[in-house]
Amino acid sequence: MEAFIRETLKILRKEKLMDKLAIPVVKVYMWNLTLMMQSYYKARIMSFNEASGISEKVVERLISLSASKIYDKVTKTLDNMET
Repeated sequence: MEAFIRETLKILRKEKLMDKLAIPVVKVYMWNLTLMMQSYYKARIMSFNEASGISEKVVERLISLSASKIYDKVTKTLDNMET
């Protein structure tokens, strides 16, 4: 995604359209990335549901329960990297 944004901004700069279009173009790329990530997440949940028979709501709940533990581990890992 970064490469697409960078190349698009180079063209906008070359064509002297940076002031007019830079922010809208970046917003479009970010919206696209958001949709891609949401689609991947939804497909993963649906795949897990189909393979295990566990409902989507239960899968969501399991993920949310373990997410805080994972975030804590990531935070501790990052804190240890800084020292």
